[in-house]
Amino acid sequence: MRVLPIAALLLSLPLSLAAQEAPAPAIGADPLSAEIGAQGIRPVLARLSALPAPTPQERFAMGGLEFLAGIEGMAQTLAQVAMPNELDMVMGPLPRSRPAPGEVPRRLAPGDITALAQGVSAAMARSEAALQGLAEGPEFGLALDPDDLWFDLDGDGQRGPQEAARPMLAQMLMGRRAPQDTGPAPVIRFDNADAAWLSAYTHMLSGTAEMVQAFDPEPPIARTLATLERIAAARTAEGQGITRDLGLDGFIDPMATLLDILAQQPDPAHTRAARDHWRAMLAQNRLFWRRVATETDNRAEFIPNDAQQSVLPIAFPQGLGASWQDVLADAEALLEGRATIPFWRAPIGIDLGAWLQDPAPLPLTGVIQGWALAPYFSEAPRVSPESWRQFEAMLDGRATLMTVITLN
Repeated sequence: MRVLPIAALLLSLPLSLAAQEAPAPAIGADPLSAEIGAQGIRPVLARLSALPAPTPQERFAMGGLEFLAGIEGMAQTLAQVAMPNELDMVMGPLPRSRPAPGEVPRRLAPGDITALAQGVSAAMARSEAALQGLAEGPEFGLALDPDDLWFDLDGDGQRGPQEAARPMLAQMLMGRRAPQDTGPAPVIRFDNADAAWLSAYTHMLSGTAEMVQAFDPEPPIARTLATLERIAAARTAEGQGITRDLGLDGFIDPMATLLDILAQQPDPAHTRAARDHWRAMLAQNRLFWRRVATETDNRAEFIPNDAQQSVLPIAFPQGLGASWQDVLADAEALLEGRATIPFWRAPIGIDLGAWLQDPAPLPLTGVIQGWALAPYFSEAPRVSPESWRQFEAMLDGRATLMTVITLN
């Protein structure tokens, strides 16, 4: 499940696509930021959730912390589980911690991945509820120091040396390209427009979690793990060692699991829910750019309009918001079937909207040859390869700033 959030904030900070000539003036973080740094995500979230009438600033903080708590929950589960390397291709890189000395992680259970997806869905629903109406409500601002954010991976309530969120997510999203020393992060002030941005992200993750549930990974993972046990037992009996003696284990097992997952009949209720979340993501993204365009201040901006400067070490090109509208329009047309995905073997379009409405299995042989996709062939206009790449990026947890950076 290759989705993880506030990546946009945390991942973008180490990037230096192009330095700005005159960065916006720095500001100090609000007290709430230091409170998160001292206590952690969940204690601050509990305090805010108990407020009888939270302010817009506090509601935005609740939405962001619910979002991060969903990530933290996944990270805590994965830190407790002996995740077979053979399943890394299915899971993708998620933040983990090493077991404490003497601690024995429990074995991965076949239902763990489905439970993680369900947990993400619940966390994103809570985040969206907190953010509801903020973008178009009274003006507010919340200045956060990204270095105050951390994941309590071991659940002890104390910030450990390996629990800082920013380098962890940078490593997760950038892999070997992640810088080893990112230095201090600039304080970022979030406002009404950013409430729409965060809301869009909640819908992106919710849609991806729905797709994980649509293909029900539990039975294929159970088969893989059961067979690995038999293989390990047979190898041990012959003195061959437990794993990797054939040199292909790290490829065969994850690939077989992934292909088995895709060959199953997806649940239409979940694919339709994913489509609806992605539509909401597009709507919130449009609202974000509308709000950004009307801003007149220039205070530690996250994503700026043409008259502002971002506090991030990234050059945002002029006209970015207007250009992004074309990407949003293409993405919406794909979800609604007014545009199609180009089929690789012929000038034929594949109707993604029709598949999300009434999905069928996606066995590899049928996808490559075309017979599994033939029921969804369409004469509707095909999107350009560039538009499709942008749409893919929008639904991928490796996207930065909702993929606006890829337009540079």
